[in-house]
Amino acid sequence: TLVAHGSITKFIPHLLICDTTNIFFNTAWLLRLTGFRGSIVVTYLELTFAIAFLFTRVINLPVVFYSLYYHPHTSTLGYAKYTLPPIAFLQWFWFYKIVRSIVIRLLPAKKQRKEE
Repeated sequence: TLVAHGSITKFIPHLLICDTTNIFFNTAWLLRLTGFRGSIVVTYLELTFAIAFLFTRVINLPVVFYSLYYHPHTSTLGYAKYTLPPIAFLQWFWFYKIVRSIVIRLLPAKKQRKEE
């Protein structure tokens, strides 16, 4: 069973911690909608989101998925265990998009300084 000692339920806290990044993302999103787009608070929330995303989803999640994929009780999941690697790759893709948007925001500021 899934609830026995040494079962896969020990991975649930590792998966739930990933949702903590949503707090920073959603708060920044709401502040942008209410007119605080360029504020320092939104910038800090976005940076905190990126750092939390790195640690909880880009680093933690693939390690948990690897452990879960090769866990003896994973056979009870059937074909569902084959969805774990694509989810890990999706986290990496999203992090690439996050980093790219940060770089795009920072580079135009550097170009404008050179032109002045």
